Amino acid sequence: MQSNSYIYPGRFQPFHNDHLAVVNHFFEIFPSEILTIGVVKNTGIYKSKSKLLKLSNENFESDRNLFSSEITLKYVSSISRLFPNNKLLFTLLPRPDIESNWSIIKSYFPNSITWVVHNRSEDWDLEKINYFRNKGENVFEFKSKRNHSGKDLRDKLRQKDSKELLKAMPKPVYNHIIQTNDI
Repeated sequence: MQSNSYIYPGRFQPFHNDHLAVVNHFFEIFPSEILTIGVVKNTGIYKSKSKLLKLSNENFESDRNLFSSEITLKYVSSISRLFPNNKLLFTLLPRPDIESNWSIIKSYFPNSITWVVHNRSEDWDLEKINYFRNKGENVFEFKSKRNHSGKDLRDKLRQKDSKELLKAMPKPVYNHIIQTNDI
């Protein structure tokens, strides 16, 4: 039984090569561990003075989410074929930034949790890292520069710009989105 759960949470709108780089780096550092990719499900917009909640609410605005979390889970799970060692799991995850969801997350992952966060030194990333640490959670930061913008890729998806999308997205994800015509 695994005593520590590693969770890489995100909206993944869409899942792109920067996200894949985080997964690859995780397995370079922790080759024998299991990583759960948690597609965060929007459970509403919440009023708060918290900077994290304000940023999170902005990220869940409809123009930033081409896909439902259920569809996102389907196409994100298509990367499992890139990792044949069965060390990659996928789940829907309630928003961790909502206090009432915390007990649900803890029931899914009763052991110690290490949150895997892609840190591009942007406010959103830093707020997530601080939030998890302030809750007493472990955080594994993957630091990198942004190579792809979710907004730009959503625009490319709307335009059906296959050439640019193939450069920026893992092929299984691209194929799933195109074949299922989820956009």
